[in-house]
Amino acid sequence: MRPHPRIRKVVKWGGLATCAVLMAVGVLCRPGWTLNTDPSHTAHIPSWLPFLLAALPTAFSWRLDALATRRAKAGKCPACSYDRAGLARTAPCPECGKTP
Repeated sequence: MRPHPRIRKVVKWGGLATCAVLMAVGVLCRPGWTLNTDPSHTAHIPSWLPFLLAALPTAFSWRLDALATRRAKAGKCPACSYDRAGLARTAPCPECGKTP
């Protein structure tokens, strides 16, 4: 099941902003972050790890949105890619039942 288009847009643009901030922080803090709560326990987090965790869902959302846009322009259902030739714009898709 695909996420709602509004959720995709929030993830897409929010993720892009998050990636930009993490890139800026990564440039300023070259090696990464060191978490030192106790002198005997130190953890090092590389600066690319938070960026990667934010970039993967963002890239996936951009890809889903690009596919839906391409299908809609080609006259296909954005959800299942069924050819909607001959159907009214407001008619539900005969294959999946979604309205564009």
